[in-house]
Amino acid sequence: MSGRREAIKTAADETPQQDPAATINQVRELLFGEANRSFDQRTTQLDAKIDQLAAEMNERFNQVERRISELQAQTEERHQATIAEIGDAIVQLGTSVRSMGAIGRKR
Repeated sequence: MSGRREAIKTAADETPQQDPAATINQVRELLFGEANRSFDQRTTQLDAKIDQLAAEMNERFNQVERRISELQAQTEERHQATIAEIGDAIVQLGTSVRSMGAIGRKR
């Protein structure tokens, strides 16, 4: 029997001892590896979707800013045109009043 004990002892001595941390990592990989990979993949997909949505929002904000600038320019043009029209109307009114005064003096 001592030969058999020696063979078992020799086989145990020849079996490489694994680091406990490596063993824990292997067990962790077996238990949670697929879930972690799936989580990482989903996170990557969500990051890509967020980037896409951010780009779309930026483009829409740029469009809104351009439209606001256009409307602002149009409003300024209308404002200036209206001021000119009011000025012209005042000049015409003044001319009418003067001509009425001139007619009244002639009588």
